[in-house]
Amino acid sequence: MGNKNGKLKNKTLSNGKDNYSNNFDNNENINQKYSQMKNEIIMTIKIDKNDINKDIYFLDNIDDEEEYKDKKEDEIDEDQYKMKHDKLNEMNESNTDLYINDKKYKFKKYFNFKEVGEYKIKIKLNFLIIDCSFMFYNCKNIINIDLSNFNSKNIINMDRMFCCCENLIHLNLSNFETKNITNMGYLFYGCKKLKNLDISNFETSKVKNMKSMFSGCENLFNLDLSNFNTQNVNSISQMFYNCKNLTNINLSNFDTKNVTNMHAMFYNCENLKILDIINLDTKNVTDMGFMFYNCKNLNNINLSNFNTQKVTNMSNIFSDCVNLINLDLSNFNTKNVTVFVFLRETMTLKKCSNFF
Repeated sequence: MGNKNGKLKNKTLSNGKDNYSNNFDNNENINQKYSQMKNEIIMTIKIDKNDINKDIYFLDNIDDEEEYKDKKEDEIDEDQYKMKHDKLNEMNESNTDLYINDKKYKFKKYFNFKEVGEYKIKIKLNFLIIDCSFMFYNCKNIINIDLSNFNSKNIINMDRMFCCCENLIHLNLSNFETKNITNMGYLFYGCKKLKNLDISNFETSKVKNMKSMFSGCENLFNLDLSNFNTQNVNSISQMFYNCKNLTNINLSNFDTKNVTNMHAMFYNCENLKILDIINLDTKNVTDMGFMFYNCKNLNNINLSNFNTQKVTNMSNIFSDCVNLINLDLSNFNTKNVTVFVFLRETMTLKKCSNFF
């Protein structure tokens, strides 16, 4: 579950004003001002017999250099990793209060529980956080998070915020402000017990990265993205990877003119029956490999608007789409494609012009 005596040493920032004063009101008593506002995180964690007498994390379970190295393959930038620790380490006993089942304790991001059961955790902050990346990363005992009273007005980064919260069932983001967010990559990655996720309030006009945003949310069956503004997004690769229970994805409002990577975007969405991507702008996309891999319940995909002039990778783009019977690719331009394992023999196509 991580080691509280991690090898990676971090400096501690004083209060967030030194490097980020431009993001706050110009007031030398800014943290005192915000200490009077409601700013809290409420969560429920579940402890079973295997967790007794262990340090159970409810915040930021990347804690040592070895574990960090294991995550390098997921493209965690070292500077970003250290910056994230600096931000989170702003939480300390002088500016943050910790309550467990309404009893106050000295603040720390883990606790050693002695009994099996569910525990209510409340964290009261007397300052504003700028960076929420990795905030609940790998906190596998959390089953509920309520951020309805969390002050998120100045947050710029949500990278991997809930990543690998594999037992998270309920997540309240109803009042979460996202107008300044630029990174939502891996945001809900591996939240495999989430069934519903209301992010209809998300303002995403500044977001550049949505890679793997919902990847591994295998029990998610309802997702409304109608309010998403994706005008500045450049990567949506693996965005819905392994979302096995989604049956309908409507991306008709997505502006993808700046997107270059759609690799494995709908990979293993095996129950997907309706997919509206008619308005996707693909003129700058270079990678479509495994894009619809194992979408075995799709029988029709309208790709008539797809511009593939810059695509170099179409490897297994429709592989194992076993029920796909109608596919018009007459507009596909494949002159720049260098990786091209196109279809599996398991497909039965009535129409697949321009290729065969």
